[in-house]
Amino acid sequence: MVDSVQPVQKKVLVKKIKVLVKRPVAPAPAAPAVITVPVKRPVMVKVPVKRTAAPAPAAVPPAPARAPAPPITPPNPSDRKKWRRFAGGKEIKPLIYEVPLDLIERVNARKRIPEKLFLLFIFAKTLAEQNAKRDGYKFPPMLIDLPKDTLEAAEMIDDVDEDIYDALLSDFREIAPFIPGLERVMLSSDSVEDLIDDEVRRARNQDALTSAQQVVLAFLMILADMKMVQQNLELHEISKEQKNIVDDIQELEADEKAMKRDFIVAIQRKGFPVNATKLVNNYFTLAKKDPEKAYQTLITNPLYFSPIQMDKLPKKFFGLLPAGPKEARAVNRRLATFLKHLKV
Repeated sequence: MVDSVQPVQKKVLVKKIKVLVKRPVAPAPAAPAVITVPVKRPVMVKVPVKRTAAPAPAAVPPAPARAPAPPITPPNPSDRKKWRRFAGGKEIKPLIYEVPLDLIERVNARKRIPEKLFLLFIFAKTLAEQNAKRDGYKFPPMLIDLPKDTLEAAEMIDDVDEDIYDALLSDFREIAPFIPGLERVMLSSDSVEDLIDDEVRRARNQDALTSAQQVVLAFLMILADMKMVQQNLELHEISKEQKNIVDDIQELEADEKAMKRDFIVAIQRKGFPVNATKLVNNYFTLAKKDPEKAYQTLITNPLYFSPIQMDKLPKKFFGLLPAGPKEARAVNRRLATFLKHLKV
């Protein structure tokens, strides 16, 4: 057998290569033919037209210039219509000082003595200043200045005390020479009642009282009111003192009663053969007259105030014989020692 030799087939690898090939471009289509058609256009002709002119706007008159605002000025305190002040719901009014024709009635209309005296001082000072100016005299300085408004006046009246009273009376003495009759009554030693009667007799034949006479009479009537108040105060003090004395006496009597009761109970508890109530009552009676003698007697010889009750002493010799003076003296000594150290 002959071996045949087969040809060997080898695989050949072929590499594919891309080759760029320029392709032919198709020609662009031909533009369509444009046919021009003549068109008859309208001719625009300008025709002149006369237009109506618009009316000119009416002239606006200029606005009037504003007047400048008046300057702000503080209100005048003397002008009551423009300037008003209030305190405590009441309007504060300035005071105008003048001497009224009904001076006494104005003063008496006040209820409290400080108000009366202060109002009279205002009238009297005003009158004195007028008289001094009229006669060409220099008016002396005062301790108290007159208030400017009703608020100051109310505060001064509320603050009237003993010092203000002294200052008012001192100022009255200063203005007295400028008011006829006032200095005379202030230097007089007569009673207020007599001075009032004298002033009334002086004006008996007059149709009306002068301002000076009204000041003098009003001053005297205020002094009479003050005197009456002082008398009432003194009576009140006397009545109050009397009541205090009565209260003290009643309190002492109550204390004495309680003390007596304690003494009596203490003596009775010890069983002393004496009338304890009589002893204590007699002791307190003597103590009101001579306390030292009463106490010395009580602590040395208490049976002086109440004799011993012999029937209450125990009998001696097995109850066969009654107790005698010796036993009574022994009881007296024991009772004295007991009372000396007794505390109630």
